[in-house]
Amino acid sequence: MRILLFLCFSLTCVSAFSSEVETDVPVISVEKSVEMTFKSQLDSLFNSLRTTHQKSDFQPEKIRHLAEEHILNRWDVEGTLLLMIGKSLWEDMTNNQQLSLKEEFKLTLLRYFMEAYAYYDGQNVHFEKLILNKDQNKGWVGISIELQYAPDMPVEFNIIQSKSGDWLFRDIRFQGIQYSKMKRNYYQNKISEIGVSGLINELAQKNEAFFAETGLSKSIQNKKFNSGTSGSGD
Repeated sequence: MRILLFLCFSLTCVSAFSSEVETDVPVISVEKSVEMTFKSQLDSLFNSLRTTHQKSDFQPEKIRHLAEEHILNRWDVEGTLLLMIGKSLWEDMTNNQQLSLKEEFKLTLLRYFMEAYAYYDGQNVHFEKLILNKDQNKGWVGISIELQYAPDMPVEFNIIQSKSGDWLFRDIRFQGIQYSKMKRNYYQNKISEIGVSGLINELAQKNEAFFAETGLSKSIQNKKFNSGTSGSGD
């Protein structure tokens, strides 16, 4: 499961593709443009991952920077939280609570990535399919992950086009199970039991404990402080 999470969250590095078309390039469909870019960056990404993984020294700060630049900044954090929490609960929160929850969820994704990094062993990944909706602004991307002693593992990613034209990842589906649906009860029940502040604090405690072990605690806290999103806002 950890290696799956690593491969899934690693794959979001390819999500920076835009729907803009260069003027000197023949016009092609949005779907074909996204598919071509995805295939190209998929190969590039996992070649880089295999090279990085061959290095024996584990450098948390470099891995954090990689994750933030190529993953967290290209993930529709608010969209994922809306899928898990629901629009009504989200709109009942204060602005500070929303900001704090988004920050802790981003750190949770970073924690997933760093926890699973050690389990990556050079697996190959292949593009399988791209399905866009009628408006061509949402869809699913399908890949398959090669496994040495088992059939290839199919994974699908829910994507959405931002207002700026970039494509962001919002959800993951594996064997019919979506990440947002799997976590929905946890997030909604926690809010019901201990409130939004309690949920934020619980996520923060898990994140802080992990990053303290990696030596990133101070830099993570400084980043949160500088971004102005520390605290639950109650």
